[in-house]
Amino acid sequence: MIRSITTLLLVLLVTMVTACSSGGGPLTPDEPGGTASSSQFPFYLSPSPDGAKIATGALGVYQITINNDNLSYDMVPVRRSSFVPNEYETDITVALTSTFCSDCFIIKSVSLNADENIVLTVGAKHPFEQITQLPAPKPQRPDLHIFDVQGIAIVEGATSFPRSSITLNPDFVKNADGFTTVFDAEMDALGGAFTTAANAHPFKILSKGDYVNPGDDIGNYDPSSLNGYPNPAGIMDPSGFNVMKCGSDYFTTDYELKSVGATTSFIFMITCSFGQSAKGIGTDLQKRDNPVYLLPAFSKPEAWLVDVEIENNNLADNDNTSTADVVVRVADWQDAYGSTPANPAFDPAVDLVAARNTLILASGINNIEVDIPLLNLPVDDTTTLGIIPTGDATYLIPRTYRIPVNNDAFASEIPDPNNAPQFW
Repeated sequence: MIRSITTLLLVLLVTMVTACSSGGGPLTPDEPGGTASSSQFPFYLSPSPDGAKIATGALGVYQITINNDNLSYDMVPVRRSSFVPNEYETDITVALTSTFCSDCFIIKSVSLNADENIVLTVGAKHPFEQITQLPAPKPQRPDLHIFDVQGIAIVEGATSFPRSSITLNPDFVKNADGFTTVFDAEMDALGGAFTTAANAHPFKILSKGDYVNPGDDIGNYDPSSLNGYPNPAGIMDPSGFNVMKCGSDYFTTDYELKSVGATTSFIFMITCSFGQSAKGIGTDLQKRDNPVYLLPAFSKPEAWLVDVEIENNNLADNDNTSTADVVVRVADWQDAYGSTPANPAFDPAVDLVAARNTLILASGINNIEVDIPLLNLPVDDTTTLGIIPTGDATYLIPRTYRIPVNNDAFASEIPDPNNAPQFW
């Protein structure tokens, strides 16, 4: 029997700070110098519907280098600025164009696990201060909570799926939450270490809440509230929807990295999604002390978590009648909560509400492809197979697809030098 499927791609078609650091212990970054190229690092912002004021941006970008022998490390920001904004003349986009927070991203430790993989423990927090009251005193900003923060490892890869036009490195981050193509083309355009043959890169979530019981993923968000997050308690202390609130403590997670050679080096990009929740100073609705958060419109439109398991594996060498089930579980904000109608208390003429309706109609899980090179011919997809999923696309009850695959190509299993099953 072919025991494992080691090369598997799932394509979800969804529509749609800083310092130079090195060390041993937790990093307290120093003020960087800067070069012409790094100081001009672009402001990345995803396209959004006309008037939507909703986007994905790069919150920070770093070069991380680890010595594989002694586990010393360097972290160098590639966007360098000592600029500190006037908090009442800016919005969260300033944190996406220049890094004024010296400790919003830190490396807490580097170690080895039992498998001899590097465990990189990192922490990320919001660049603005905690909200203590409303109206908020300077420099607090109740309108700048962000969502779906991800730490993406921009790393070279050579595992290609020509039928799906995807190239990646499936082994670099052993415990990745998923892969994303966000900003890959923009990074490639910079040249040098930013350019990779891979166009999908591994990420981990840096703002996931403690979702234990049904409804926890919504948190205290209330779509019937004028503000989305009820004013004042919800705006001061929001939860759910992978929110990273202003003044958040460090969200800590481990990256389990495969080490090869003398050093491990890669570009690390922190991205987040956000929306314009307020316009100008004041306490009126949609002003900075009375913001309106529209969710899931402010969430990332792509699926935020994908889990894959192989079940009923009866694949056999050179047997095109042998099969296995690929079970795919997907958590997707838009697909789970995008059918919620617009709050009738809002004026339909307000552009944010119109933008939310537009985004809801344009986003969701449309199709899933399973591409196993040299095994399944053609790519198996849920639309062609007529697969009806179960679940509701939430974290605890994910949208679940059971996709049968056949050994169409009469593949056989040949052990690699480490005795790991492979398809050739």
